[in-house]
Amino acid sequence: MMSRDTLLPWAAAAGIAAAAVLPTAPRAASSRSRAAVAVQELEAVRRDAETLADSDQGPAPAGPSEGLAARLTACLRSCSLPTGMLSGVMPEPDSPTSTSKSAIVRRRARVSLEGPSLPQIGHFLAAWRRQTPEWCVSSIDLAPVAGPTGTGADTPLRVQMMIESLTLRTESSQP
Repeated sequence: MMSRDTLLPWAAAAGIAAAAVLPTAPRAASSRSRAAVAVQELEAVRRDAETLADSDQGPAPAGPSEGLAARLTACLRSCSLPTGMLSGVMPEPDSPTSTSKSAIVRRRARVSLEGPSLPQIGHFLAAWRRQTPEWCVSSIDLAPVAGPTGTGADTPLRVQMMIESLTLRTESSQP
């Protein structure tokens, strides 16, 4: 058993330690409750981010052979251009670039227009950009059409365009 001379300094040390810790107890309890609220908020943000990510993926844009000719025809109509100007749509195979959890799929197609003038090409390109922002024109080759031609900006042209679309697919959106 401890003697009184030994017990008294130990009791005094315990009292001093308790006196030093007790004033911080309310702040510690408050911090603990604020941390619990922060964890709940973080969990809610994580759930919201997952919901947004799931809704943003949606179906991948249609490939070049899936409705692209119809979109090009509709774009020509919206510019009041004859749909017969569209002389060809030649899709290229998709070219995926894979990473560990996602793949960037590059879709390309060569589009041929026959006979538009320079101003008509400008109207068509502006409408195409508005109507199908997922497809961009990456190159354009212009050549005059052989035969009787107009002058200046009214010269009928043969247009070869390359259009491209990039799609990000994650593991959950791949078939």
